[in-house]
Amino acid sequence: MMLLQIAVDNSHWLSRKSYLFEYEGTRFKMISSRAPQRPANMLLSLIPAGDERAEAIVFARAGKFLSALSWENGGSASTVAGER
Repeated sequence: MMLLQIAVDNSHWLSRKSYLFEYEGTRFKMISSRAPQRPANMLLSLIPAGDERAEAIVFARAGKFLSALSWENGGSASTVAGER
């Protein structure tokens, strides 16, 4: 398994430090950090190692979720995929 890490810098803070949830069949963990030197949040998911198709699907689902979250909160968000 491989950990997919997506740094999320958004304009609104989340109320809890971490969330475990499933979105479109993919399990995610969102970790909120208020440290000034780090992105505001990290979105994590496990994917099969070496499976580029699964990685693309999970990354697309993450982007869709983050877009919906930003829209719901009336804010904006930017993402950067973590290193492999």
